[in-house]
Amino acid sequence: MKQDTGIKARKETRSDVRLFGRLKYMNAEILCRVVDLSEHGIRLQLSEPRELTPGIPVSFNGPELGHLNGTVSWYRGGTVGLRLKHTTSTYAQVSSYFRFFHEDMKPAPRVLQA
Repeated sequence: MKQDTGIKARKETRSDVRLFGRLKYMNAEILCRVVDLSEHGIRLQLSEPRELTPGIPVSFNGPELGHLNGTVSWYRGGTVGLRLKHTTSTYAQVSSYFRFFHEDMKPAPRVLQA
């Protein structure tokens, strides 16, 4: 008998990436590294711990992905998960990244410095 745990399984695949950019939220900006990326979300490692509350609007800007808007889904010890805003622009930017820039790789451990 299969038991329902109430936990939703991830429906989309995430791709490991190694990109850098800046995360802007409220009146702050911080250097970050993209750890993985999917069509609807992005996981970032921040250069220094910050308190980010789920639901706050944020924007990411980086050379390969451009400008993406979203909201904080979760935050744990310097790593943050963002839910990307569903727009045609976001879809085009993420698709373009995978078409022209992405190479399968595991992110290299690296300490970010502001």
